[in-house]
Amino acid sequence: GKAIHIPLNAPEFSVDWNQVKSAITDKTRMVIVNTPHNPTGAIWSKQDWLNLIELIQDKNIIVLSDEVYEHLIFDGEKHYSALSFPELRERSFVVGSFGKTFHVTGWKTGYCIATPELMKVFRQIYQFANFCGVTPV
Repeated sequence: GKAIHIPLNAPEFSVDWNQVKSAITDKTRMVIVNTPHNPTGAIWSKQDWLNLIELIQDKNIIVLSDEVYEHLIFDGEKHYSALSFPELRERSFVVGSFGKTFHVTGWKTGYCIATPELMKVFRQIYQFANFCGVTPV
């Protein structure tokens, strides 16, 4: 695969949806999302997710949503997960982190949520890509 990086717009660190639309081709197989974003703290709004849904709804594209900072939200903002949207549930991997949530980041302990069909594929790859758990686990 070839990664196509799309920079966020400073100073709000927002997504340029026209640029995303231009980057999606018939070869696109996955969109990777990071919200809340590290290191900026930017959070995708409900409208951001709806924009993504509109762009990929008729395409065979999977979403990998890095949501490891989902519980570290400030200023009364709301975190929307890819799993919050029925249109994305069947085609998304959502990655979370116990390490980030419970402030033991060095433990590097997290999880992935997806449909049984996607998890079957995930497990085929994961068995060759994981590393050992931390001593307490």
